[in-house]
Amino acid sequence: MPDWVLTRYDDVLAALKEPTLVQTGESGPVDAEEQLRARAEVLAALPAGKVDEWREAIAPRAQELLDRLPVDRPVDLVSEFIRPWCDAIAAAVMVENLKPLSKGLADTLPSFLGNALHDLIENPSEFARLRGATDAGPRAVEELLRHAGLVHTLIRTATADVELGDIRIATGDRVTLKLDAANRDTDRFSQPYRLDLTRKSGGHVALGAGAHSCAGAVVVRLATAVVLTALAGKFAALEPGGPVEWHNGSTTAWPTNLPVRLRLL
Repeated sequence: MPDWVLTRYDDVLAALKEPTLVQTGESGPVDAEEQLRARAEVLAALPAGKVDEWREAIAPRAQELLDRLPVDRPVDLVSEFIRPWCDAIAAAVMVENLKPLSKGLADTLPSFLGNALHDLIENPSEFARLRGATDAGPRAVEELLRHAGLVHTLIRTATADVELGDIRIATGDRVTLKLDAANRDTDRFSQPYRLDLTRKSGGHVALGAGAHSCAGAVVVRLATAVVLTALAGKFAALEPGGPVEWHNGSTTAWPTNLPVRLRLL
């Protein structure tokens, strides 16, 4: 059977929204109906008011952790800031009996934030943009999701014959979706390899799309905005502090450490 690899933005977006292409793990296609039920439970428990409550709870914790970081030596942002802070968010979510979301926050949110902060360390002029704002606006968050997205590849299996653009996918075919390539498609994004926190990045596929998009997307965006605002409000620069080591998996990639020197405002 052919193995389709989709890299164009339009093709990847269409595949993400196509209900006959179901998520596939190591043991084969997952139960799509069960996935939808779990997603619906999470979304039902995330009204706007609840998210606002979480913002009020987690923002001071982020500031507290940043205040503890030393400025006289390199700091590993992953172990000394990102992970303990994400653990605190996961604990807050557990109180709401959202175990699936809590696990995702504890496992995947730190990895994405590591990617995002790595991008800002590599692009000091973009971090400087944040310092001129009272908070991290939606454009900055969306651009980091586009440019530093955690999941670079998704695997789908066709449960029925389907046409996507000019290709015909047969039942049982395996389809590989390259999210990172789609988010850097020059037909969709101008100068896509450049990080630009003022870019209008809406429409990226970093969090999926359609009925199987990330159920915790609102929390990911909230957490990213809080982190960016706290960092930009305290530090003049995030300077490289040593070599960065990476986890490079078949579907995800993230820094396992992130050594920096912090320069106060």
